[in-house]
Amino acid sequence: MTNFNSEQSRLLHNIDIMDFVIVEMNEYLDTHPTDRDAIEYTRHYVRMKNQAMKFVFMIKQVNR
Repeated sequence: MTNFNSEQSRLLHNIDIMDFVIVEMNEYLDTHPTDRDAIEYTRHYVRMKNQAMKFVFMIKQVNR
């Protein structure tokens, strides 16, 4: 059980970091809307965040 809790805590911390990156990149894209590298970078972080959130949800289901 403790292992799940530490894994969940680590994932939640990483999700916070990914949220920060996504917000900052969206602000950058407000002024650079055609920067394809920045668009792909942002999409990459959105995908990573979504995967991490799914994994956190799965951990919560196991802990029930």
